[in-house]
Amino acid sequence: MCTLSWLPDASGYRVLFNRDERRTRRPGRGPTRQRIAGVRVLTPIDRDFGGTWIGVNQFGVTAAILNRYHDALIERTPATVSRGLLLQSLLDARSARALVARVEALSLHPYLPFTIAAFDRAAVVRLVDWNGRRLVPSRVTTPGLVRTSSGFDQRAAERSRGARFDEAAETGPITAATLRGLHRDHQPARGALSICMHRPDARTRSLTEIRVARTTASVRYAPGSPCRSGTVAPIRLSLI
Repeated sequence: MCTLSWLPDASGYRVLFNRDERRTRRPGRGPTRQRIAGVRVLTPIDRDFGGTWIGVNQFGVTAAILNRYHDALIERTPATVSRGLLLQSLLDARSARALVARVEALSLHPYLPFTIAAFDRAAVVRLVDWNGRRLVPSRVTTPGLVRTSSGFDQRAAERSRGARFDEAAETGPITAATLRGLHRDHQPARGALSICMHRPDARTRSLTEIRVARTTASVRYAPGSPCRSGTVAPIRLSLI
């Protein structure tokens, strides 16, 4: 249950990610510096399973993962591997294209359905959707909403949240401020379908903003509901 957006610019790009989770899950840990296969990475940590939902590396590559809910129900089994651990293992990739190629080469049957989005300085977002049976690649080239997911009503969430991004684009060019406002948005009503999501059993647990520029990447992290919480000081990473 998440919302992912993207904004390219002349020097790089920006990615924003609302992480929606059940209230029974432990709060995530804010972004930390790590090394994955010798590559420097900035990423928050899932404190339940140890993986992550988003991260950026020293090559200026960002990747994020969302659960898929509109495919046929696939039950978790003892052999199921956390999708966050999958994403974490990919964060040493040197390009979005290379990251997607690695996913395409994997045996994905241990994982529940997901979408992985990969970003670099190319003016395109590369996506792969795993529905539990086959992997489908696609691309996004328009700034704004990349993907959203909902365990409550996937189709309704896509329509409602997509409409909010479309409305924002109609009023003028999408900016970083536009995206920040949308990720805190409660239209058409504060609840299960709003981008900043609130349900009795789940809510938006954090907002992560990654900025990749010419020589540095930075991660800003707002723990808790984005409509209420402020961001902590950004963590920066020098790029190769």
